Amino acid sequence: MKKRMSKILNLVLVGIISMLFALGNAKALDNTVTVGVSSSLTPYVADVHVAKMPLVGGGYAYCTELAKITPSNITEKLVQESDAGITYILVNGYPRRNITGNGDYDYYITQTAIWWYLDDINGTDYLSLAFKTDGKDEFGLRPYVKELVEAAKEAKSSGYGYGSVVLNPKSSSLELSSDKKYYETVIEPVFTNVLGTYTVSVNSDKAIITDLNNNAKNTFNVTESFKIRVANGKYDPSKIKVTVSANNTYEKAFYYAAENPAIQGVVVLQDIAEEVTASLELAMNPTCENGGLTDGCEAAEIVDVPNTNTNTILYIIGAVILVSSTGYVFYNAKLKK
Repeated sequence: MKKRMSKILNLVLVGIISMLFALGNAKALDNTVTVGVSSSLTPYVADVHVAKMPLVGGGYAYCTELAKITPSNITEKLVQESDAGITYILVNGYPRRNITGNGDYDYYITQTAIWWYLDDINGTDYLSLAFKTDGKDEFGLRPYVKELVEAAKEAKSSGYGYGSVVLNPKSSSLELSSDKKYYETVIEPVFTNVLGTYTVSVNSDKAIITDLNNNAKNTFNVTESFKIRVANGKYDPSKIKVTVSANNTYEKAFYYAAENPAIQGVVVLQDIAEEVTASLELAMNPTCENGGLTDGCEAAEIVDVPNTNTNTILYIIGAVILVSSTGYVFYNAKLKK
């Protein structure tokens, strides 16, 4: 006599690795930058003078030490990364943003915002009180400067927003598909500060990656979820590792200094590449529907049990608690033969 044992594959999160970052540069950081010929702008606000400083090769540099000499036709060396406030001003200033529609106005706003911001966070007063309060402002630029400064201080307090991802399985079990050909689960990746697409990979040739319409693919938009499927009858006792990876590029400000300490240092934006990854491991454990054998169980696998004169009942009761960045997964399994 043979007994039939039905199995439904339950998904167990046996390990979660979330928000892993591998940071690198989209290109090697420039160890030096060369400032071209500086040109003086009209002192639009409170007679504060600003020099517009193009970089050789494109883009612009901005000075950080108002009391020193303006750099012109000079190469400066990389010293360190700047804080998130300086980056905020450069990303939201000229030439990244069109503030007033006038390039000279916008450069002036960006440069003076850096000086004002540095005064505020360092407790200095290199930028005049007249500029910050009631000095002449014929073209109405001061409010733009002040707005940038206030937002930059908030950005400094928050710090850099690095990319991250957390993987959220929609179900705690691999459920039988409507055509009864697969056991599957949906995984929703939640990205922060990441744009574009991501890729999914698995370490098992029995696992299939699809979109929610069951189309096999491994590249998705960051707003999309995906499925992991295993064909009915292809039970795999080994763990399936699912890895999500996204390449993200953002800008960060870096500080460069001249060999001559009497000359102002400059801040420049650089492109940074960031690989954001997260992984989880899935184990397919054979358990019975509702914790016990029923006539309604779908047969995912047939197991032969030799006929004996003694009926044997074996109970295995386990409890697994996994702590992840998103909470707890509690799993109880019963196997009855």
